[in-house]
Amino acid sequence: MKRKLCQLTVFFFVLWMMVVPAHAAMGSYHPPAVTILTVNAPSDLEISIRLHKRDGTVIPSQLQKKTRLWEQQFRLYREAVYGVTSWYGNDYDLQDSEIVLLSGGQERVIPLPRELTDLTDIDNVLVLNYRTGEITLGEPFLRTPLLTLMRVAVAVGMECLVFYLYHYAEKRTYLLVILVGIVTNGLLHWFTSGNLNTDPRWVILYMLFLLLAIFAQVLVLIMFVEEYDKNRTLAATVVANLAAIAATTVMLAAFPV
Repeated sequence: MKRKLCQLTVFFFVLWMMVVPAHAAMGSYHPPAVTILTVNAPSDLEISIRLHKRDGTVIPSQLQKKTRLWEQQFRLYREAVYGVTSWYGNDYDLQDSEIVLLSGGQERVIPLPRELTDLTDIDNVLVLNYRTGEITLGEPFLRTPLLTLMRVAVAVGMECLVFYLYHYAEKRTYLLVILVGIVTNGLLHWFTSGNLNTDPRWVILYMLFLLLAIFAQVLVLIMFVEEYDKNRTLAATVVANLAAIAATTVMLAAFPV
């Protein structure tokens, strides 16, 4: 058992040493200048923005669309606005701009209020209620905590399922699995919360924290689970974490973040 634990420790350490240089080697990342989340929007919705230069010229630019199950996300990257010199997405760059909605062949124009653009800055999030045309600044209050809780619940549920398939039955075992899972997955997904506009380097850091979470679960459960021998507990813990990682990866890729 000690030999297996030492091998696992060395394995995690080697992976850590491989991941750190990869993170350092990745290039810089520029977040989108504008991100719009939609509420009550049709599935065929497309959004563009009309930017007004000081000389009166109007520069239209299409927002990139990404659909994650029930949520539509639209992003405008500053590199895409080639027609505006020194445009960075700051509040003064958005003055007098208009949001153009296209759905079902019909166009709808919504001006961005000055009192709203005065508050915006790079990487801010706007929420558009398609039915009312209202635009507000910032994500909905419960969006991030609810999505984080959902990911933690799914990960812990997968871990409990694996222990059940390994024929663990004592309440004490499941209490330990749930408590350790909530702590480790909670910290892990707290790190991933709020990553609406994901820096590609985030994946490398996520892998580092993921390795730490797995290692912590292995140590704690081997020490305190007494229902079966430690070799069985080690196998169950590793498989449980692999199942949780698979479920989490699907959620991070397909669900809103």
